[in-house]
Amino acid sequence: MGSFVLKRREFYWAERIYTNLVVKLLPFLGRTFLSPNMVTVANIINASIACFLIWGEDYKIAALLVQIYLFFDILDGNLARYKNSCTHWGKVLDQISDRYFYNIFFVLLAVRLGMNRHWIFFYLLVHNVYGVVATYLIVPQIRRLKEFRRWGIKKYLLQRGILFGMDLSTQCVITSILLLTSYKEWIIYSVTLLYFLDLLYRLIELWINVRIGDLKGDNDV
Repeated sequence: MGSFVLKRREFYWAERIYTNLVVKLLPFLGRTFLSPNMVTVANIINASIACFLIWGEDYKIAALLVQIYLFFDILDGNLARYKNSCTHWGKVLDQISDRYFYNIFFVLLAVRLGMNRHWIFFYLLVHNVYGVVATYLIVPQIRRLKEFRRWGIKKYLLQRGILFGMDLSTQCVITSILLLTSYKEWIIYSVTLLYFLDLLYRLIELWINVRIGDLKGDNDV
């Protein structure tokens, strides 16, 4: 437990807030019977309750449960590293939890709001394609490059440990805020468009860096 380190140094802004809170709680939680998988299972139950509340149009409590989901989602992985109990099953369970919540919850919300089915399809497509492309293309390519340049505000914030872009923590914050307003449809609109624009930017950013690496002869063959 004494050798615990965070999985990375940079975080998205909302992710950083919850990570800092989790880090403060780990010395206490690490001495309890609580296991990472227990947290994940509790989060799946939490997600199910949130889905039920959304269908019943109890948006205020649902907004709170979305933030609890985000907290638990950050807690389980860090608790696993703190207790040196990372397992393949734990990773699979966490992926199941995320796919369940970020697909079912938002589809139910869109259906309950009577949104156009094309927007529901577009959300599912963009959200899931973003996850696959970022995980299996963008991140591995970045790791293979000897140097990866960023520009503008992304560079400025990265130097201060903050990742600028769209992620699940930002999605949860947008969701909780808009659930408390009369602009609930904009959860689907804004999240979908932000993921689409961020994916497009990251692909262009990657392409530019690969081209720079090719010109300098730095890229692996």
